[in-house]
Amino acid sequence: MSVFRRSCKTLIVVAAGLLCGAAAPQRVMSLNVCADQLLLALLPEKRIASLTFMAREPQPLRIWPQGARIPVNYGSAEEVLAAKPDLVLTGPFMPALTRQLLQRSGARIVEVPLAENFDQIRAVTRQVAAALHAEARGEILLAHMDEDLQALAKARPATPIRVAQWGNGGYVPGQSGLFGVMLTAMGAQSITAGDGFYDLEGLLAGKPDALIFSDTYAGMATLRTDQDSHPALTRRYPRMSYSSFYGCGVPQLAAAARKLQTDLNKAVKR
Repeated sequence: MSVFRRSCKTLIVVAAGLLCGAAAPQRVMSLNVCADQLLLALLPEKRIASLTFMAREPQPLRIWPQGARIPVNYGSAEEVLAAKPDLVLTGPFMPALTRQLLQRSGARIVEVPLAENFDQIRAVTRQVAAALHAEARGEILLAHMDEDLQALAKARPATPIRVAQWGNGGYVPGQSGLFGVMLTAMGAQSITAGDGFYDLEGLLAGKPDALIFSDTYAGMATLRTDQDSHPALTRRYPRMSYSSFYGCGVPQLAAAARKLQTDLNKAVKR
C-alpha cells in the first residue's frame, strides 16, 4: 500500500472517530437497581461486566433472564476496581466516599437520575442509551412505550376506577410517584390523594373498587400475609398484581400499566 493510500486511510479513521466520538464501552458495570434494568434492556450480556445483586431477584429475572448469567456486585468501589469496567452506571444516592474512589478508577462514571413520569423515562433512557452507544435500541424501547401509552389512552374508562395499592403493611400510595403516574395513564385513581397508612377498617371505609398488589416480593412469607388474605377483603374486592420494577422508571412500565388496565377493566364493570 502506498504512503498516500495509508495516509488517506488514517485520515478517514481519525475523521470517523471525531464524528462518532469515543468507542462504545465494552465492559459496563451497574451499581444501581434501576440502572441494571436499563442496561439489561439496552445491551447484550457480553458487554455487561456486572449488575447489582438485585438483578437476580425473581421478578427482574422474569423480564431479563440473562441477569442470572451476569456477575453481580454489592456496590463497593473495590468491586469496581476488580472488574475493570470502562463505564460505570450509578444512582443519585451513592455515598460520597465511594464516588471519590470511583473517580480514581479510570472508568467513565454516568449518574442515572430518577425517572418519575413518562417524560423523564424518555429523557433518562436516551441519556443512558447515548452513554452506551445504543441509541437505536433506546428509540425502539421508547417507540414500544409510546404504543402502550396510546393504547392506554384509548382504553381509559369514562369514570376513574378507585383502587388501593395494598400489601405494603398498610401503606397506600396516592397519585404521586410512578404508581400514581401509572394510575393516571390507566384512567384510575388511588383512594387517597397523598400517601398514607391504613388499617383494615380504614381501607374498607375508603371503598376502593379493587386492590392492587405489587409483584416485587410476591411469594415471600411475611406477617402481612394474613392481613392481605382477610375474608373482609377477599370476598369484597377483586385483586390483581402488577410489575413494579422496584419503583424504577423504565420504558417497560407502560406495558405493565397496560396489562393492569386490562385486568382492572375486566374486573370492574362500569
